[in-house]
Amino acid sequence: MSPGLARFAFLDPASQVGNRGYLEQQLSQQLDLHRKYGTPFGIMLADLDEFKGINDTYEHIALDVALATVARTLSNCLRASEVVGRWGGNEFLAILPSITRQNLARVSEKFRTLAAQSTVPAEALQIRVTISVGATIVASGDSPESLLKRADQHLYSSKQSGRNRVSVGS
Repeated sequence: MSPGLARFAFLDPASQVGNRGYLEQQLSQQLDLHRKYGTPFGIMLADLDEFKGINDTYEHIALDVALATVARTLSNCLRASEVVGRWGGNEFLAILPSITRQNLARVSEKFRTLAAQSTVPAEALQIRVTISVGATIVASGDSPESLLKRADQHLYSSKQSGRNRVSVGS
């Protein structure tokens, strides 16, 4: 496969960030580094709030613009070693190498705040976009599934607490 085609194989067309396949590969690499060298890392699962409402109230195009806006906002906050991509539907996954739990909480809150300052044009209006975030740090013996399950549980906690929130745990 040519480099150009390989790039597109890992690109989510709606958000213009890495797709699930790319994120699975990156997560596997980080887990390998953690197992071999004890390298810490965290993940952040971000979910676009009121996804269905945006889709039902406005056009599908507004939803695509909202996804691209959140993706761009998150991408612009990353260090060179960090990655973000579209995990699926209205969820984004960020993988943050060499980060402490305290810094993961700070970065997650920064992502949430910047997303909340974003607006999406739709039908001569500016829709305010917010995200809910669940984040966690890798633990000894983690698999991709166990790590993602914890992040998803924290994300659920953020949603249950009223959305536009961050929940970080071990």
